[in-house]
Amino acid sequence: MIFGLNKNTIQYNTIQMTFFAEEFNGKMLTPDVNKQELEHLYKEAWDLFSVYFSPESPDKINFSEQIVTEMHAGTPLLLFS
Repeated sequence: MIFGLNKNTIQYNTIQMTFFAEEFNGKMLTPDVNKQELEHLYKEAWDLFSVYFSPESPDKINFSEQIVTEMHAGTPLLLFS
């Protein structure tokens, strides 16, 4: 167990985050994203951070501190590209 999470929970969270990241990347790579869609993507990115990267989240995945800092700072990146 890591920080009260069992191995199955960590694996489930990792799979869920991977699917979310793949879907997010596909949307970000769409060349004709309008302003409203872009604002929605920023919200999705924050939701992604809040659920899987935030140290306070019960569903967090233990990413390196550098990755968490980059995500929190809004550093542009494509997840798992």
